[in-house]
Amino acid sequence: MKLDIMRRALISALFVGGLAACGDTTDEPDATTGGDTNTETEALSIAETAAADGRFTTLVAALQQAELVDVFAGEGTFTVFAPTDDAFAALPEGLLETLLEDDNKPLLQDILKYHVLGSVVRAGDIAEGRTWAASLQGDNIVIDLADGAVKLWDANVVITDIECSNGVIHVIDAVITPPATIAEKAVANPDFSTLVTALEKADLVSALNGEDALTVFAPTNAAFAALDQDQLAAILDNVPLLTTILTSHVVSGTILSSDIATGATAVDTLSGAQALVVNDSNGVHIGNATVAQADVTASNGVIHVLDEVIVVLNTIALVANTNPNFTRLAAALEATELTQTLNSVGAFTVFAPVDAAFEAIDSTIATLSTEQVRDVLLYHVLGQPVRSTEIATGSVDSLLAGQQLDLVVNNGAVSINESASVVTADVETSNGVIHVIDSVLVPSSL
Repeated sequence: MKLDIMRRALISALFVGGLAACGDTTDEPDATTGGDTNTETEALSIAETAAADGRFTTLVAALQQAELVDVFAGEGTFTVFAPTDDAFAALPEGLLETLLEDDNKPLLQDILKYHVLGSVVRAGDIAEGRTWAASLQGDNIVIDLADGAVKLWDANVVITDIECSNGVIHVIDAVITPPATIAEKAVANPDFSTLVTALEKADLVSALNGEDALTVFAPTNAAFAALDQDQLAAILDNVPLLTTILTSHVVSGTILSSDIATGATAVDTLSGAQALVVNDSNGVHIGNATVAQADVTASNGVIHVLDEVIVVLNTIALVANTNPNFTRLAAALEATELTQTLNSVGAFTVFAPVDAAFEAIDSTIATLSTEQVRDVLLYHVLGQPVRSTEIATGSVDSLLAGQQLDLVVNNGAVSINESASVVTADVETSNGVIHVIDSVLVPSSL
């Protein structure tokens, strides 16, 4: 346990140090000098080349301490992203000395192997955009190529294609480390690229990089691709809604699979909505989503990989937010803080007025306080799902205390309070049903 704590602390500190070194290439040779080195060292191994080059004395010392020199002196095909002495010198004071201690040899080996690929990848082989490459340590290195510049995480490649007898060296200006936090592990996994894009748009990456322990139920790219693509596009274009959806996949604290009790458990997500976690003979489920891989541990929590986007994404509130006929209703729900209510685990019926219905009473709405608008909205909601086949002539209680709705069924047509008609029935959601109506219902209390 102590080694694990030290590992997490050192990786975290080292990553911060790497970030601090990024962009400082004052003492680095010009990238165009890489070609001259090739002629002089083409017959040397990677280990010999590093030892003969005065810019890598710290790297050579680290390889010796980690007992990895023979690996890079022998036969093989490697790509080494080699930090310079300046890159190591930019680490926090005392950290390098700590890494070179005998007790920390496994951690040092992991860090050094993370700079190495098991095949030869030259500069011309790197594709534009973001790619992922498996390191000898086991985790993916994240490589970004934009406008001719190559970055590994936040380290810059300053010299490329130093040819060696057993591979190639690219020089970098910062030390990189294996992904440690939830955010880093998500970025390093190509199956989460859609999730990462969404996190970046919602400005949530830093939250998943922080020190607070979190549990993230992470849908894969395939899970997002299985959504209705028009709905997905609407979600990605609506940052407040996107934030609500993403935080609905996150629970405070570290919850390992062994911590999930058999049966159904409601958990509070960071969005304020609840999600129902079910642990049965078929595995762990959240709504219609199944945990395909559990317990991807991180320095600040754990990731459980989902094969589908969890059903909270199909709540009444989401339908209102992504349907162009309900822009006024969605805005009113947000303004009156009822969005979370209709995002939560529960069972509701909502008689949902279209935009034209709100526009017809704009002058009345303008005179109402926020609390009164909230009362109007609650008047449209029942505390249980009632589908069209279950509607009968009579009165039903709304969520607005003491206020009833008078329903009339005539030859299959449903009217409410003699003022509104159901124009579309039975829009199913994960937490109830929506009936679309053509007029706003105003409670008698107003």
